[in-house]
Amino acid sequence: MNNTPKEILIHCSDVSSKTMPDQFEAINRWHLDRGFPRSVLGYFVGYHRVLTGGKNYKAREDFEEGAHCNKKFDDGVSMNFRSLGVCVGFDGDVEKMPSTEYELLRKQVKSWQERYSISNDRVKFHRDYDPGKTCPGSLLDKKWLAALLSNDPQPPASPPIPEAKPAEQCEKQEAIIAKQGEALSLFQRLVN
Repeated sequence: MNNTPKEILIHCSDVSSKTMPDQFEAINRWHLDRGFPRSVLGYFVGYHRVLTGGKNYKAREDFEEGAHCNKKFDDGVSMNFRSLGVCVGFDGDVEKMPSTEYELLRKQVKSWQERYSISNDRVKFHRDYDPGKTCPGSLLDKKWLAALLSNDPQPPASPPIPEAKPAEQCEKQEAIIAKQGEALSLFQRLVN
C-alpha cells in the first residue's frame, strides 16, 4: 500500500542541536536499532525528511509509507499511509528551533502543500495525534505554526518558559539529564 499524503506532521528529534548539530546519521542508526523498515533510498529513518545541520535530508520517497505516527483511523488505516513526516533536529522542549532549520521547514512544508494540495489546517504537530508527547516541543504552539504557514521568513519568538516550582524543577532537570544521556548514547552508537 502506498502513502497518499493528506497531512503533514512536524516532529523534533528531542536531541539538542547544540549537543549534536547534524543528527541525520544518528537518527538513521536509532531507527535501524528499533527495527524500522528500510526506505527505497536505503535509509531506516521513519520520516520522509530530516532537517538538521542546515541540510534537508530526503530519507523516504513521498509515496512510501512513513514510520513516524502510529495513529490509526476508524477504517484501520495508519497515519503513516496518509501523511508526510518531517523531523527537525532539535529539542523543542528546551530550545528554539535554529533559524536555518526553520527556513528549511517553511520551504519543505510549502512545497508539499503545493504538490499535494494540503491545506494549512492539515499541517499538524505530532502531538496532535499522540497527546502523551510534546513533539515537536512545548515551546512551539499554534501561533508559531500559523507564522510558519504564513510564510514568515523569521521564526516567531518562542513563548517564555514558565517558572517551575522546586519539585517541577527537579523533574525537568532529571528529564533534561535523561535526554542528554540519550543524545550521548545516540552519538556513541553513531561513532561506533
